[in-house]
Amino acid sequence: MTLDAQLRRVADQLGVVVAPHELRRGPRCPREGRNEANSAVFECTQMRARSLTTLALGALALAGTAVPAEATFPGRNGRIVFTLTSFGRSFFSERLQAVAPATGRRIPLRGCGGRGRRGTSCHDREPIFAPGGRRFYFVAGSGGPDPEPENSRLVVARPDGSIVRSVRDPFFGTGGLSPNGRRMAFGARRGMQTLSVATGWLRPLNRVRGYILDVDWSSRNRLLYERRYRRDELIDGRGIDLYAVNPGGKRLRRLTTDGRSTSAEWSPDGRRIVYERGRPGVGSASTIWTMDVDGSNKHRIARGFSPTWSPDGRKIAYARGIDIDDRTVLYIARPDGTHRRRLLSIRDGIGTIAWQPLPGNAGG
Repeated sequence: MTLDAQLRRVADQLGVVVAPHELRRGPRCPREGRNEANSAVFECTQMRARSLTTLALGALALAGTAVPAEATFPGRNGRIVFTLTSFGRSFFSERLQAVAPATGRRIPLRGCGGRGRRGTSCHDREPIFAPGGRRFYFVAGSGGPDPEPENSRLVVARPDGSIVRSVRDPFFGTGGLSPNGRRMAFGARRGMQTLSVATGWLRPLNRVRGYILDVDWSSRNRLLYERRYRRDELIDGRGIDLYAVNPGGKRLRRLTTDGRSTSAEWSPDGRRIVYERGRPGVGSASTIWTMDVDGSNKHRIARGFSPTWSPDGRKIAYARGIDIDDRTVLYIARPDGTHRRRLLSIRDGIGTIAWQPLPGNAGG
């Protein structure tokens, strides 16, 4: 999920409308007792910490890139990797951790991939696995409570989190990987761009109209993306819908019309889509939905955010929180929302979730 989408979700839960010019100082947070839940104060503090990050992300989006959704490739189910967000009075950090889906055992990954000096906060985020699951990409950043673009780089790492090499430096986000895993697609100011993961070179892909945010690339060679209707849209989740198109820009199809659909991801076989829909109002939560590739057969399956498919296509992992104990919960459920299982409950926040595909038959 993009930082922008996380801000929209938090704003929905707090009933706070944030205009772009307010991001420099952050939204006004409720004092304890005014919103009848300390979790609201906690989330608003998180929102303040992300403000400068979102400004930097917006600047890069105008320059040519935005942070897209993370796809899941077919295979057997491996570990789940997620962004762990921690907060304090003077720090905000993002680190990658893994969890075993069968047991719920947490698996710490190797340290901060950023190159900041000792004592600076870590900002490792946006994991996305390559086909086969032997490598994954993420953004490694550092530099205090808010990562600056020049302190962030796109890297490729082993499953234990150890970095193999930098793909592009500086860089601020991961994108939708092509079916062969050789290219990564991003939204641009005009159309889309692709990045070669071998060389780090950027080149135009198409000229689809609109302010394009998250992009996901299906195993059937279709692109799924968010389109914001106005660049100065308030950060409240309105004015954003989902579209699908061929890489060359043909067979464009609008999939949603509610204006609040984000964080979409193709199923591993490219036949279904899972996405997040925001709702207005204080205390409301985002919800997880599925639909067919033509936008039909929409079903709400759960409350939550940051959904991702399992490599075998039989499960969906998502986060939900913060609950009354200021904990964020990671769930696994079937695509219809049944057989939900609590996998992890932590006091920190959960950002992007990625599920590792292992080699072999998904049905094996």
